[in-house]
Amino acid sequence: MGDLFVWLIAFFILIALLVIVIFQLMALADLEFDYINPYDSSSRINKVILPEYITEGVLSLFFLITGHWCMSLLCIPYLYYNVRLYTQRQHLVDVTEIFNMLNWEKKQRLFKLGYLIVLLFLSIFCPRKCASFQIPVTFLAVQTPDSYKMVNATKGLFISCDIPMAQFIINLNASLPASQKFIIHVLDSTHMFVQPHVSDMIRSAISDFREQNSYEKPS
Repeated sequence: MGDLFVWLIAFFILIALLVIVIFQLMALADLEFDYINPYDSSSRINKVILPEYITEGVLSLFFLITGHWCMSLLCIPYLYYNVRLYTQRQHLVDVTEIFNMLNWEKKQRLFKLGYLIVLLFLSIFCPRKCASFQIPVTFLAVQTPDSYKMVNATKGLFISCDIPMAQFIINLNASLPASQKFIIHVLDSTHMFVQPHVSDMIRSAISDFREQNSYEKPS
């Protein structure tokens, strides 16, 4: 459930950024076709530049604090570019130069638009959290008046993944004969313990599943 909220928040932030960039492109297009004057065009764009920068910063920080390192790293180039423009005082559109810089301003925002579309695509279609494997040793203990005694020590592989991947692993386990079942215990919808020797088999099955279900555009 937590991953779902993270995805929804990131999705709406990206949509907000797309709307802001498209709004700026529309203002530049209106100026290019003489629907508005340079002052109105630059005023419209300058009003939304700081909100755009702040929203992008919030998105990068949000990915960082929620542990989505890859998406956070992908946001850094966009964020760095915005910060560089702001620190050099080049982030606002100059009404006296907007006609001379019209093509550059459009290219800049078209690049941002494409970059945001890629981020949106990755946030929707790529796994939000890849399955991670750790090897802890779990112990069950009972308390006696004198001390703690370890009983039924079990070594297993701890898997943390998103809900679809967890369901895939559970279905994979269910398809095997009883003697080959590898799940020790399902903790919740995204965490489970499995036999320690099956990590390569699970990774291979996941890789095969992704290859079989990937879409390739026909040439």
